[in-house]
Amino acid sequence: MWLINASTLEHEEFEPTVAPPYAILLHTWETGKLSYQDVQAHRKAGKETKYAKLVEGCRVAVKAGYEFFWIDTCCIDEMNHVELSEAINSMFQWYRQAGVRLAYFVDS
Repeated sequence: MWLINASTLEHEEFEPTVAPPYAILLHTWETGKLSYQDVQAHRKAGKETKYAKLVEGCRVAVKAGYEFFWIDTCCIDEMNHVELSEAINSMFQWYRQAGVRLAYFVDS
């Protein structure tokens, strides 16, 4: 299971059964989703609009006392079909074991 260090925006890998406490984001992407590869490539936060949700989610996670943050498209390598399949099968458990669930609503 990949989690994002909420302070560094770096991926860190954990076994799901021993993952540290983390915040998780429930959301939708309005335009252009941020991918696992985007985060791995260390694109500078703030240069792309789609980064705002990740940066703000990490900020809220830290404020709530969590060092780690999980967001689906940023923490699942969709290019790796085995990892994607395992993630889909584990997602309910990951949502359930999250310390806090954050929701992102778009004001239309």
